Amino acid sequence: MYSKDNVIDDVKSPKFLGAHIDNHVNWKNHVEQILPKLSATCFLIRNLISTLNLDILHMVYFAYFHSVLQYGIIFWENSTHVYQVFKLQKRVVRVVSGVGPRSSCRSLFRKLNILPIACQYIFSLMLFIADNQKDFLTNAYLHGIDTRNKNNLYLPIVSLSCVQKGLPYSGVKTFNNLPSNIQSYRNDRKRFKNKLYRYLIIHSFYSITEFLECKIDKDNIYKVQKYFYD
Repeated sequence: MYSKDNVIDDVKSPKFLGAHIDNHVNWKNHVEQILPKLSATCFLIRNLISTLNLDILHMVYFAYFHSVLQYGIIFWENSTHVYQVFKLQKRVVRVVSGVGPRSSCRSLFRKLNILPIACQYIFSLMLFIADNQKDFLTNAYLHGIDTRNKNNLYLPIVSLSCVQKGLPYSGVKTFNNLPSNIQSYRNDRKRFKNKLYRYLIIHSFYSITEFLECKIDKDNIYKVQKYFYD
């Protein structure tokens, strides 16, 4: 028989290493916890915009907004509630840029050198993959055939959506959709990081789907390639 001291209480949303995990693992509670912090930063920047220059506002954004947004993003960005965070991010980018509430944000993200939340997720996820390559197999390692995709990471066939949204599957799928000239630097973390960041800034994807469906037209090939080659 267990004593009262050995009883484990049922907690619906425990906090673990700064992340709020609910019993459904849909990250709704975590998003609800960070939204007030992000909203407060937006309010702060709005009050500072008349007294500080753009460089200082940029620093404030990264210190108080970006630090909260990027923490643990490789786990919770796949949540269906992430659009609320993205709305706040676009709002703060408009405030920093001094434009109206209905202005398009994609060019503002590029101008401020800030990654939209979907791009930040891709960036953080790809650095995780690059730092843990030993845990992922390539196609060439598995079948030894010299194919066009031999250097891609092996992507298993799964049907459960919860597995597809998981870190290993999402990471491999995302990595395999990177341009080959970025993939080739996977063993050089610094250059891989720099070239990936530039690629994401140029495109400023608003969603993972947009990234996966990205097609570079002929008119933009030189513009993009000049950031990848020495």
